[in-house]
Amino acid sequence: MLSSYIFTTTFVLVNICLAAQVTNNDFVGRIELLEDSSVQSKTNNSSVEWSCAKRKLTARCLVYHNDQWFFFKPTNSGTYYINISAQKCRDSGGVQIFVLTGDPCVSEDNKLVGCISRVEYNDSFLKLDSLVAGKTYYVNIDGFLGDFCSFEVGFSRIPKGLPLTRNARVFNLKASIQKRTVGLKWSIGSCDSIAEFELYRKLKGSNVSVLLNKIQLKRNAAGKCEKEYSYKDDLLIEGVYEYFIVTENTITREREINDVNNVLFYLTSKRKPVTAYIPANAIKYGIFEVMVFDDHRNTLVTKMTLKRPKLGDVPVSLSEWVSKGVRRFRLVVFQEGIQLDPLVFELTRDYSLVLVD
Repeated sequence: MLSSYIFTTTFVLVNICLAAQVTNNDFVGRIELLEDSSVQSKTNNSSVEWSCAKRKLTARCLVYHNDQWFFFKPTNSGTYYINISAQKCRDSGGVQIFVLTGDPCVSEDNKLVGCISRVEYNDSFLKLDSLVAGKTYYVNIDGFLGDFCSFEVGFSRIPKGLPLTRNARVFNLKASIQKRTVGLKWSIGSCDSIAEFELYRKLKGSNVSVLLNKIQLKRNAAGKCEKEYSYKDDLLIEGVYEYFIVTENTITREREINDVNNVLFYLTSKRKPVTAYIPANAIKYGIFEVMVFDDHRNTLVTKMTLKRPKLGDVPVSLSEWVSKGVRRFRLVVFQEGIQLDPLVFELTRDYSLVLVD
């Protein structure tokens, strides 16, 4: 009777797990992407079909975790785009993607057409050049570090969102900072095929780029375009910021990231240290070790050895990592070889750290 119960329970659990996987979890169930349309999918509970994994081919770009398969056939030769949008991820990691030719489960004559190790949360596209009409191309999408993500993927002649690759500097974007204000300046050599400049900002450690503004191309009374442009941006949170310009060719509709510049913003005013306090009743008196994680990104930021005093809570200075953009910390304590329950601290507006239940 007991063995029958175990078998039944196992059978039910296996079926629940399999039911949670998408139909294109394996290569045989790959979904066709039709031109100018998109499909919804998710990486939740997907598994890797290792017999079809091209690890040598993709080793420099990504690592397999919970992938799935798509394919498409261009109707014409030339440039196409894989558009990825509406990402929602459990760990804020995003997805990763590669495109290749040749059946990965059979052929050894595969060619990597494009590969991106991490796709931002913003709607983004991967440009694919010199595709051949009627040829089959296979698309693999995986969760970055095994993240569970829902998303939409499409195949089109028209790019949507931000490019996943970047060009060299063409506008000579310069950035300076005065207190909280960043001054951006750039210049253009020619105004051919340009209608506007899209200005974006991204905080280091974030997976989202923020559109600050769209600056229209300016022309004087004689119809000649102005060459010099500027913009000011006010910052609130300390950290390293990346600014870049996106333009869209008015003729080809090609979208490109043309310039990138980094700005470091740290307040110089004297501010109280940002400190987390480990409750005295959570640990024994004596030496212990602490591993500090960025709880949003699930990454280790530092390790330290501390000693609990006879009286009072244990202070843990975290100012350095707050200045680098970390806003939520997870402290894992080890004492006498035993891991204690993790403690999570959230940064408030007045730069204090409060213990989250």
